[in-house]
Amino acid sequence: MLFRSISLDGREALHTELTAKLDGVPMNFVVFVLKKNGCVYDFALISPPNPSRESRDQFVQFVQGFSTIAP
Repeated sequence: MLFRSISLDGREALHTELTAKLDGVPMNFVVFVLKKNGCVYDFALISPPNPSRESRDQFVQFVQGFSTIAP
């Protein structure tokens, strides 16, 4: 299991990767959590174990492009 702090939309966020069973079936989880301006943003890629590098990289790129809109 990997836990690390990263910068997302100018704030510290948590990035976690793990493999666990969901209803008895092994699954891979790539999760980002960001708290900003009183809101919590969760991004999760849930896939079979050993997802393609391309799908994981596309998901990470999508998340890194996230930004909130000023109220």
